[in-house]
Amino acid sequence: MVYLKRLYPTDAIEQLFSDYEIINPIYTAHPNEVLENFDWQQAYPIVIEVNQQVVGFFVLDAQKGQEAYQLAENTLLLRAFSIDQKFLRRGYAKLALQQLHQWLAAQQIVANDVYLAVNHRNIAAQQLYLHTGFEDTKQRFQGIAGEQYLYRLNIENFLKNN
Repeated sequence: MVYLKRLYPTDAIEQLFSDYEIINPIYTAHPNEVLENFDWQQAYPIVIEVNQQVVGFFVLDAQKGQEAYQLAENTLLLRAFSIDQKFLRRGYAKLALQQLHQWLAAQQIVANDVYLAVNHRNIAAQQLYLHTGFEDTKQRFQGIAGEQYLYRLNIENFLKNN
């Protein structure tokens, strides 16, 4: 079973990710790098766990999406999504994303939409996001590693269809 678990500043973060490996760091950052100067008031860092072992990581950010992509209030930006290289191709990313709406409800986080930016060359990630309820908004942005596609998950529609 895949579990989503929110991190807090008091957690032993560096130990959690001491042997965490990313296969292609051009598309995402290592969790320790993401959490280095982290704004704990505006974002929710989340680990993906299987059998009490960290297999993945991402952040739901309430501020950066509004700044970077001019998103409306009550939206979250999913960023820094990664699965530890040792656990790729086991379906953990898909299972984690499918639980996102339940996790938001359990944490009492109100959001109408979750957005993410995905690199135009990262076809595997695009397919994953589309298969887990995200839709391509057709908005494009220039990122550090090239063109980014903006995807959106409408929470209300997702709940109706699943």
